[in-house]
Amino acid sequence: MSKIENKNLHKEIVGSGLADLFQMKDSTTNPKLSKFLGKKVRYKKELLADDKFVRSNGSLCKTEIYEVAHVQKDYRGKDVLRGYHTSYEDTFGRCLDPEEVEVIK
Repeated sequence: MSKIENKNLHKEIVGSGLADLFQMKDSTTNPKLSKFLGKKVRYKKELLADDKFVRSNGSLCKTEIYEVAHVQKDYRGKDVLRGYHTSYEDTFGRCLDPEEVEVIK
């Protein structure tokens, strides 16, 4: 696998090997994913009413806003979004399923 040459990725995420492992990039030809890039998102309200969903994503998912900066492959090889918390310096971010989030207007 070739090294990721994306200067927009935080040096710690590149140094950790996550950028290469999950093939992170800041652009995509997938229209479903591209509409989220550079936008602020949150989990959909209907998902936050499900206790099982909240337990699996942590209670902060109810209030947290993420800025989507990258597209990546998840552990199953599926294209997903990588969002970074906006309330603190978030070096590594989290994987976000485009079906689970909505853009904040």
